[in-house]
Amino acid sequence: MGQPVKIVDVARTLIRLDGRGTDVVYTGLRHGEKLGEVLFSDAEVPSPTEHPLVWSVDVEPMHPELVGDAEIPDHDTAASFMRAHVATPAELRLREPASEGAA
Repeated sequence: MGQPVKIVDVARTLIRLDGRGTDVVYTGLRHGEKLGEVLFSDAEVPSPTEHPLVWSVDVEPMHPELVGDAEIPDHDTAASFMRAHVATPAELRLREPASEGAA
């Protein structure tokens, strides 16, 4: 992948090559922009993989019959469908049989 490069350095290089002397203006975050991305919910338990920067979670598979001909046109509809039809990791833990020796 190469070395990380700061966006401002790329911008300054392009400005210099353009030759028009455009200024770089820092405006801050706009509405809806964020500095980081939440990849897992509080109910999910991330597990490390072979790569130190990559994590994964186990999810219960959905059966094709469950989805059927459901119309899922957008993210909100998909999220609502998933909440209604798929167990959360916490619910799955409740279904696990108690370990031997547990009171």
